[in-house]
Amino acid sequence: MIAPPVNAPLWRLAAASLLAALLCGCATVDPAPPAPAPDWQLSGKLAVVSPRGNGSGQLDWRHYADRFEITLRGPLGLAAAELTGSAEQALLVRGEQRWSGSVAELSAQLLGTSLPLPALQYWADGVVAPAPTAPPERLNYDSSGQLSSLHQGGWQLQFSRYQSLRGVAQPGKITGQRGDDRFTLVVQSRLQAR
Repeated sequence: MIAPPVNAPLWRLAAASLLAALLCGCATVDPAPPAPAPDWQLSGKLAVVSPRGNGSGQLDWRHYADRFEITLRGPLGLAAAELTGSAEQALLVRGEQRWSGSVAELSAQLLGTSLPLPALQYWADGVVAPAPTAPPERLNYDSSGQLSSLHQGGWQLQFSRYQSLRGVAQPGKITGQRGDDRFTLVVQSRLQAR
């Protein structure tokens, strides 16, 4: 007859721990769901000239069904700023956080002029912005039928350097002027789910 080990409770504890470790090793953990892909995304260079200040930098803009994310970086990636929000609220992060109910106020604070970001998303695609932006005036098209200039919401816009995305021509450069305020957007890449 075999005598039980001297430390039977210790032996049982070790065996139970080993069995639990083996069973846990077989368990699977569901990965976190992937982040949703943006409906519209644009990367490029943005320059703004205004009596209140001038600036330029790299622009990364992602638009989702219910929110947007805009990151601006200065030369060599310095002075990064993020503007995020939805139709109801926006947040500007640039060293300190500032909430506002108006995207226009925060874009003016960030850029020195109030760029109409909802309209700019459409203008970047070479199309007229829908309401609530004012109806367009003076639309001009080039010989290929592409929008070459437009006056909308107080902005005089020029569209050039068209490039094809999924067979649809879209401008590679958009310039705008309203009074003494000017901007230039040079598109480097874009993704469009719509």
